[in-house]
Amino acid sequence: MLLLGTVPLFSKLASLLLRRRLINRLLSALLVYTGTILWSLVIQGFSAINLGLVVIWSTLAFAIGREYVKLTSPVPQQRIPAA
Repeated sequence: MLLLGTVPLFSKLASLLLRRRLINRLLSALLVYTGTILWSLVIQGFSAINLGLVVIWSTLAFAIGREYVKLTSPVPQQRIPAA
């Protein structure tokens, strides 16, 4: 068993993951509380925010993918003109 000091490495990793999960849950609860109390959002408001985040992350992922293809392709890609 790997030891890090006097505590096994596995228990340190498990403790870190549990703390991280707790922080994620607290941040989610804070977001919901802030959205409902301060911004008076209802389900449709949270849905609109989630949809906006999906569009932003999808656009970012698509742009990164296109840049990756440009950087890793050995031959520059040529566009075929539409007929």
